[in-house]
Amino acid sequence: AHEAGHALQGKLKPNRNWTDLGYLTWSESFADQIQMWTSLRDRRRAKSLLADTNGNLNQRNALTRIAEVLGSLIGEDIELRDAFHDLKVSNTSTEVHDRSRVLTGAAYRFFLLLFGDLKSAHGIGELEALEQAGEIMGTFLLHSLVYTPENSMTLEDVAKGYLKVDKEFYGGR
Repeated sequence: AHEAGHALQGKLKPNRNWTDLGYLTWSESFADQIQMWTSLRDRRRAKSLLADTNGNLNQRNALTRIAEVLGSLIGEDIELRDAFHDLKVSNTSTEVHDRSRVLTGAAYRFFLLLFGDLKSAHGIGELEALEQAGEIMGTFLLHSLVYTPENSMTLEDVAKGYLKVDKEFYGGR
């Protein structure tokens, strides 16, 4: 799913700049998030995630662990990245996979807020809240492409894109 995310972003942003560190960082986070949010469309996986965590997604879990299979193929016994963390730009390197974790982690924290709000304020079941939160995150992710620069950007540009998606699709809620 990660590599499919790269392909999708490349198709939707054909004039991308392959040398721009900001764009490459966004590309890695985009692909990681495609992997995360599309996995929630599989109801069995969503149920398994809730069972494994007892519904507490505020921890490392199968959704936050990215590229576990690839890690094992290259001789590592862990995932290559994890979206559950408190990293900031200031404590990551400029290497795009490392820096992308900042945006992916921020998106996961936003997902946790959505999930909690859907469960409590909207009174829907845990599984439905999980599926809806994943769908909303997918909407933010895909539509933010419209609002990000075509070939050179910063993580701030991506955040501004998310805010524009929020305004257009969710009335700024």
